[in-house]
Amino acid sequence: MKKVFVYLAILHFFIGIGAIFGGTMGMLYPDNPMGISNDLLKGSPFTNYFYPSLILFAVIGLGNVLAGFAVRLHLKYQGYVSGVFGGALVIWIGVQVIIMGSVHPLHIIYFILGVATVSGAAVVLYKERLFPMNILTAVFDSRTNK
Repeated sequence: MKKVFVYLAILHFFIGIGAIFGGTMGMLYPDNPMGISNDLLKGSPFTNYFYPSLILFAVIGLGNVLAGFAVRLHLKYQGYVSGVFGGALVIWIGVQVIIMGSVHPLHIIYFILGVATVSGAAVVLYKERLFPMNILTAVFDSRTNK
């Protein structure tokens, strides 16, 4: 179980620090941050990258860093926290792909990292017998005991 906690902490800190950096760059330079054209925002409610970058910084960045600390400190509900921020990353990437109408290799990488985070959270919830894994375990156990 210790390996799962280390794995989740590394994922959260990696994702969070990257999102804080990307969000900061987008807020400081909302028109063409890091060479990314505003043309990619066509079809979205945004005219530049300031507000998407603010969301990236606050939710994905700070959220994952806080989730990393929750995992390292072994807080009681760390499995839920990991699941929420891993799921937020998956949704973030999905919305980005839909708005931009294209898939970049980084989308694939971060989507996989989000799924890996959610999977690690599921393992934590299973091992700690927390909802909803406690229900799945009870159903599985009742079927195997018949």
